[in-house]
Amino acid sequence: MTAQLEDADFVDVRSLAHIPGFNPPPRVAVFIHGIFSDHRTFLPLLAGLRQSVGPAAQFGAYYFDYNFHRSIIDNGKALSDTLHISFGGRDVEMSLIGHSMGGLGGRAALLQGGDVGVVKRLVMLGTPNHGTIHTARLGLLAHVIREATGVLWG
Repeated sequence: MTAQLEDADFVDVRSLAHIPGFNPPPRVAVFIHGIFSDHRTFLPLLAGLRQSVGPAAQFGAYYFDYNFHRSIIDNGKALSDTLHISFGGRDVEMSLIGHSMGGLGGRAALLQGGDVGVVKRLVMLGTPNHGTIHTARLGLLAHVIREATGVLWG
């Protein structure tokens, strides 16, 4: 049985600055999507976490959607600024969870703005920490093999 999430269960972190008297829960997770996706990537993970028993299910879930056409540095700055506005100076334990390019944006945010006094961990899922050159090399190798043999991929 899969839990259904309500809109209120997963909130855009940028909207928090506009909520008068916003008081975050003690444990917070901010999800940062990868390139060519958005926060909905995390819905199955979040639903599974919400079904878990104990403290793992007790946290505020927020997301940071960004424009992947902007630089990682610019998106990291935007995330850092948003975290400062929404959570700076509060008694919160935060985890940043970034997938792919979102992990790079999370790291850029921490490098530019610090941990805002609340970020306790950065979880990077499938983040290209050493660049994407290896992926490009594999693509080139596949192309050469395909052209040379005419067998692979039709």
